[in-house]
Amino acid sequence: MRRADLPRLLERPWQLLAVAITFYWLTALVIGLRADAELGARELVNVALLGPLSLALAYRIGKRIAGAALGAWTLLVWVALPWLAPLFTLASYDATLRYRVLPLAVGLTPDGGYLEGVALLAALALLLERRRVTVAAAGLVLATLTVVWLSRLPVPDLSLNTFKANMAGLREYFWSHRVLQWIPIAGVVAVARRSPPAALALGCWLGGYVIFRAAQAGIGVEDGELFRALLPAFPAYVLLLASLPLLVPTLAARLGPLARPA
Repeated sequence: MRRADLPRLLERPWQLLAVAITFYWLTALVIGLRADAELGARELVNVALLGPLSLALAYRIGKRIAGAALGAWTLLVWVALPWLAPLFTLASYDATLRYRVLPLAVGLTPDGGYLEGVALLAALALLLERRRVTVAAAGLVLATLTVVWLSRLPVPDLSLNTFKANMAGLREYFWSHRVLQWIPIAGVVAVARRSPPAALALGCWLGGYVIFRAAQAGIGVEDGELFRALLPAFPAYVLLLASLPLLVPTLAARLGPLARPA
């Protein structure tokens, strides 16, 4: 592909989304076959509908923050992450990653946390539209999620020792837990350079789940339960990861109109 063709490609969001969704479905198929995952009604809805919706919302959020280039890059990061994840884990965690963690990332789970993450993603997309009707719709989504979340949430048994143990678990099973911890912090700084409200929303979204889920007794890294508990925050982590190029001072000037927020 010639360099001159890139701007024209990035200006065709439906084509980009079609390619990303197709690759996502292929990824889900491979992960499902390798994990011998069961395909029930919830899993089918997640993969067939909610996954593609997540990609469309993520693209829109990236475009609202920093233009079409970030929207396209976010799609690439989202669909590539399940393939790159094994590179960051140790061999002792391969089975847990294959059978417990990666199916979560592509929606092959009946857990309601996947739907919760998509709903939060939709709320953020509506908020960034900055129109009264979309802000009101986002508030309705968040209020509904809060009511549902509180109605089924037991009294949390939070423990600083549990939180420390989970952070130590990341160090035990991943090549560099510091990188995993640095990514969202740097991502918040990167997004704040272009959109402070989006940075605040993403930081609170991810930080709130990490604080309340990673410190909850009975949740650990070894069996992948921590990643199931943090599933609603997965979209926030991907968006922050994809936003890291915004830390490059001259990038926006080089990309020109492609880095102009929608």
